Amino acid sequence: MCKFVGKIFEVVLSVFVVLVLVSIIECKVNEFGDNEVGYVFLGNSHIEHALNDSLISHKTGIKAINYGAGGQSLFWTVACAKKLKRQGVKRFVINYDEISFTTGYKTFDDYSGRRNLKYYKSFLEIDDWLYLFKIDFRFGVKAILTFPFFSKSPLGRFTKRKKDFYNGLTKFNRQSEIDCTDNVLVDFIKKNPDLQFYLIKTPFHESYYKMQKYEHLSSHLRKRQAALSRFENVRIIDFGHYFDGDAMFLDYSHLNSIGALWLSEAVAMELNTPK
Repeated sequence: MCKFVGKIFEVVLSVFVVLVLVSIIECKVNEFGDNEVGYVFLGNSHIEHALNDSLISHKTGIKAINYGAGGQSLFWTVACAKKLKRQGVKRFVINYDEISFTTGYKTFDDYSGRRNLKYYKSFLEIDDWLYLFKIDFRFGVKAILTFPFFSKSPLGRFTKRKKDFYNGLTKFNRQSEIDCTDNVLVDFIKKNPDLQFYLIKTPFHESYYKMQKYEHLSSHLRKRQAALSRFENVRIIDFGHYFDGDAMFLDYSHLNSIGALWLSEAVAMELNTPK
């Protein structure tokens, strides 16, 4: 019996050592990045559908890449930023809006959580691991044993969407609100005073702001924007009320291809304007 337990321990230990070595190698490989990248756009589907990186690159004369990924929580967005930091990226345009505080479950759910884990596991720090175990112990255990997807490219890209306007929020955000603090983002900002952060709120449909159940989220966002704007390396870009009517939207919080075109023009001008 003791020999059997010993064998199991040896196998588990061997797997753990291999996973650690792979993560170390991946981190080292990611130290060789594209030095021409000026801006990266990070966040969930709001930024994925909102910012045309090719257009913004052309307008600013600085290479920009959109790594917005549908269903990505703030936790994994920051993990993506840590990966890109190793590649030499200095300027991060991060999706920061009301939904940032309601998608904590997308850190550890079976789809978004596991998918993001494979791309960013190697770049998690001790505090990140402690957070994962705190919010979902089973996911933390699975995370340790998950083999990372060895890649220098993060999840996400700019995606044009054309469809009729839906008068509501996406199905994942209709029923409940799950609190998710922005501590992981604040800690990353504090630890990296040499990096520049642009926290952007993309436009929301006017109907969103008329719904009483979302008023507290908008109020909370304004307070957090004010607090984060005190950091010298943070710039708040708020386009929350930039559009009226249905023509630019897919739903309450996502832009269609027409809205993305107009917003990308405006964001390019904003990035070209000194703080």
